[in-house]
Amino acid sequence: MYTIQVIGGATQEDYTLTAKLAQSISFAPGASSISLNGTTTYGYVYTYDLSAQANQTLSVSLNVPASSATLDIFEPTTNDILLGASKQASTWTGVLPQTGDYMIEVIPNNGQVVDYSLTVSVH
Repeated sequence: MYTIQVIGGATQEDYTLTAKLAQSISFAPGASSISLNGTTTYGYVYTYDLSAQANQTLSVSLNVPASSATLDIFEPTTNDILLGASKQASTWTGVLPQTGDYMIEVIPNNGQVVDYSLTVSVH
């Protein structure tokens, strides 16, 4: 259970609060890859959580119509960006620098609803 509190000061302020709950990625026993189908509901970013070990190779491939969505991938603990949305990439492969939970985000362009397929593998 999580609690989110917003505590105001002496003056009224407008704000937007966005909370992200990541869907955990689990491989079938003996498998090292998975394909996931999803939708960017209401045009929101969709976040996945993947537990992986340092020095494993992570490959992520987003199958979407051209220019409709991109990927972000963040390191655990530091939240350093392995792949930023500014790269406008739909694929990424690299050796993981540390053990932990990596965040993989599907980011729809211009807040559009996008049906996608995401393939993730770790070796």
